[in-house]
Parts: sequence; C-alpha cells; structure tokens
Amino acid sequence: MNDVCEQISRGASIIAYAGPDAFSSSAPDLAILNSQYCLTSADQIDAINQSDWFKEQAEKLAQDGNTRILSWNFFTGYRHILSKTPIETPDDLNGVQIRVADSPAAIAFVKALGCSPVVTNWNEVYSSISTNIVTACEAPLATLYSSSLQEVAQYCTLTNHLVSTGMMVIPVDIFASMPEEYQNILLEAVYQAGVDFLTAKLPKKYAIRLKQVVYFFMLLTCFFMLYLSIVISSQGFLKVSAYFRIPYFYKYISVAIGFACMIVHTLRYLALSFRAPEDFFNRIAQGGLPGLDDKETDKQEVKKT
Repeated sequence: MNDVCEQISRGASIIAYAGPDAFSSSAPDLAILNSQYCLTSADQIDAINQSDWFKEQAEKLAQDGNTRILSWNFFTGYRHILSKTPIETPDDLNGVQIRVADSPAAIAFVKALGCSPVVTNWNEVYSSISTNIVTACEAPLATLYSSSLQEVAQYCTLTNHLVSTGMMVIPVDIFASMPEEYQNILLEAVYQAGVDFLTAKLPKKYAIRLKQVVYFFMLLTCFFMLYLSIVISSQGFLKVSAYFRIPYFYKYISVAIGFACMIVHTLRYLALSFRAPEDFFNRIAQGGLPGLDDKETDKQEVKKT
C-alpha cells in the first residue's frame, strides 16, 4: 500500500484506499488515527472529519505529499488479538510472539504489553502461526475469519484496541484538473460509499429469512424434545395400562395424538412466521407466542363494524 501511495504522490492516475499511517513523510501526524485506543467507537469518525485539526492535516498532505483525501470514513472493524494460547490477563501476553504491521504505533503498543513484535506481510500470517514463528496476531474479526486463521489459532481476545479506518486518496493535480461539478460528484460518491460501508447490513428480506430459518430449527428442536418426552412417558402408560388392563394399542393412539398436535402447532407458527414475519418476531421477542387466530379475529371484528 505504501508503494501505491508513493505513486499517488508522484501524480499517477490512481484512486486508492490507504490507512492514515501511510503518509509518514508528508503528514506524519495523521498516523495517530491508526494508533491504539485513539478512537473508542466508529461513531467518532465524522466528528474528527469535521475538526480543524483534520482539515489542517489534509491540507498539509495535499501540499507536501500531492495527495488529496477524498474521504476518511471507511470503517473496517475493531481489531482484536487471536492467539494459540488463552489470554485472560495482561500478564499472559508476556513474551508472546505477535505479528504486527510495520507501524511504529503498533510495534510500540505490543512492546508495552510485553509481547515480542514480528513484522511480516499479512499473506504470511497463516504459515507463520502454523510453524510457530508467531503465536498471535491482531486484526478485525472479519479479516481474521476470511484468512481462516481460526484454523491455526483458537483463542480470540476481544480487546477492541483499535478502530480500524481508512481513506480514499487521489493525486492533487489529477483532482484539480477535473471540472468542479465532477469534483463534487466524486467527493459525494466516495463519502457516501464510506457511509454505506460503515452501516452496511443484510438486506431486510434476507435478515427476515435468516430469522425464519433459525426459528424453524428452534421449533424442530422443541418438537423432537417433546416427542421424546411423550415416548418416555408412554413407558409409564404401559405400566398403568397393565395394572388397569387397558388395551395396549391405546399407547399408540396417545403417542399419535401427541405427535399430530405437535405437527399442527409447528406448522401454525411456521406459517405465521412467513405470513407476517416482522410482527411475529417482534411478539416472540416480547415473550409472547402469537396465534394464527389473531388476524382472523381482527377480520371478524372489521366485518361486524
């Protein structure tokens, strides 16, 4: 990434994503935004964007580094520590070989914790942990998971030690050569992309379907447990029926009735979850079990009026 930023400073026709610490020669103070516990929440990003300090740093980067910041509001997650051994207290970090980025702040941070920092490329982390060159690393959860590092290190300590952010940059002269109208369009589009990136969620319909799948399996689990309880209780029925000389086939009738009732109720709630998912799950969250008769009652009351 530093190579790309260097090309941008030389005027290459590139729009790139970069971390705040990628401009140590032209705007070194920006690196503090990528230091541990500087920010405590992604909600603070906009406030810093609008601060006089950030505007001064952006101007300094433009003058000394020929780099125009289009927007610094890309939040990539909170960084945590993944390790091969459990970390329950700060003392557990003493002597731990941990992979860090080539950043003065990152190196100083892990040293202060008692760790031994090892600087490697990210694409070497998996093999480094596998071969015990390092026994820990730190990154956002999404990055750790997408790199399959949970396969080689099983302990994740949720430290939230860094709000990981980035910015989109472009050479100053390239940006200045654009008509003002296009400049505004570009600035607005990049800023909105950062907002969307920060607040990205599953589309509503997929979130609802996910809830339905989860609830369906919950119902199946309950159904199975209830069925087992009936089967077990039927053993007691056998003893009672033998004592009172009740025909044996009544056992199967009772089990069949219980089985049928559970199927009916399962299908009723599942049908309602698909017919009115938002209302259904809201009522479930409030501790109620809605019935299919609710809407039918409402319809009858409307007809009466």
